[in-house]
Amino acid sequence: MKKHLLVVVALASMLIATTVAAQPAPYNQAGVTMGHWHIAAKDVEADKKLFLAMGGKLYNPGGQPLIMFPGLYISLILNGEKGEGGTVGSVVNHVGFYVDNVQKRTAEWKAAGVKVLPGNALPNGGGTRLDQAFVETPDGVRMEIQEDKTQKMPIGTRACSAGRRRRATTRRSWTCRACKSVSSPLTCRRCRRVTVRSITSASTSAITRRS
Repeated sequence: MKKHLLVVVALASMLIATTVAAQPAPYNQAGVTMGHWHIAAKDVEADKKLFLAMGGKLYNPGGQPLIMFPGLYISLILNGEKGEGGTVGSVVNHVGFYVDNVQKRTAEWKAAGVKVLPGNALPNGGGTRLDQAFVETPDGVRMEIQEDKTQKMPIGTRACSAGRRRRATTRRSWTCRACKSVSSPLTCRRCRRVTVRSITSASTSAITRRS
């Protein structure tokens, strides 16, 4: 009886974990969240292999393959239609993912057989960006891969970490010309003279707020 109970508890835990992992990104204040990409794949198995190598999880609701990434679902079958042409040159030039480390993740994908294209050229002609790469599906859907070192998951969409990531902001320090104390702008709190000026700008970390 205890053995059967343990099996039931283990299965329940797996189902709960799977359900939580498969949740879409949080809704924003307007009640909108990322839904899904629907690709009319010519070669479903080839597309499935690529997305799984990139860290996607496979589900088969109703026998139809559905790939899940944090904050995003990708469906590969569209009523038996076979798409013609990729994204480059179309209205939708590319879609994108964020990863925690571009070089690390793309190395893993290459080892799994994924063809990875380099990032865009740097403005000074010093090579290509190391925090960016591109991947194309066999059908020509181009995906931009960008780096966000504050992201806690290996790969996901920007929406999946909205409101939780950090960004650099600027905090100014002010000094009074008369008494040299650090103060607020315009009027010195210490000597009350209007002789305050900005002297430094320091980068600090602040929580990104949703607009």
